[in-house]
Amino acid sequence: MRFTTQAAAAAAVLLAMSGPALAADAPYNWTGARLGLNGGFNNGTAHSGGGAFGNLSNGSYWATPDDVAVGASTKRDLQPSGYNAGVEASYKHQFGNWVPGVDLGFGSFHNSDSFVATNGYPTNSAVKYTVYSNIETDWLFTLRPKLGYAWDRFLLEGGAGLAMTKITVEQNFIDTQARVERAAASATKTGWTAGAALNYALSDSWSIKGEYLYTAFSGVRATGNLVNNSIVDRARVTQDYNLTVSTFRLGIDYRF
Repeated sequence: MRFTTQAAAAAAVLLAMSGPALAADAPYNWTGARLGLNGGFNNGTAHSGGGAFGNLSNGSYWATPDDVAVGASTKRDLQPSGYNAGVEASYKHQFGNWVPGVDLGFGSFHNSDSFVATNGYPTNSAVKYTVYSNIETDWLFTLRPKLGYAWDRFLLEGGAGLAMTKITVEQNFIDTQARVERAAASATKTGWTAGAALNYALSDSWSIKGEYLYTAFSGVRATGNLVNNSIVDRARVTQDYNLTVSTFRLGIDYRF
């Protein structure tokens, strides 16, 4: 009887000691609302539609083939790059290993690039012209439904959805005959984004992640008229770009 009592007591002690360990070994559950911070770098391409240099009426400053040559000089893709930093709010709900959710993000999205080209007119190579193009972005807003698959504290997820940003485009022209033109436009553009992230839970509340996003936006067009000694010429210049950006970033989230 004494042996039985001692064995039962020992088993109770072992069970009490193993209880917390068993609880700690339980699979992590990703369900919950989170707030987070993220930051990284961007690398993009601004696809040029080419500068269109055309006549508004007879007597325009440029004649063919000069207008074609000037337009071709501006048809060059830019490579805007920069950094990103922002905040995000998200909610996930785990069903077995599957984890659907939604993510709302906003932050800085600073990208820029420009180029300058100088050439001579085909009809008179002694007269030189210079064109300058520039593109910039400012901020980024995203709203993405997401779906992930969890292995305990690891979560691989992907999603796609809405993206918005502010794009500014500028086109300048000057030649040695004192013709000057500046076209600029700034607009908030709606596009789409898609990407994937690998998350790791450090604790019940804190998790970290590495993420890739691809965003695409339709074109912004800048239009201006040629000016000579403050007199507007009858020639118009336009420039437009379509923008795609790859974003790489790291983040940390806190679950409530």
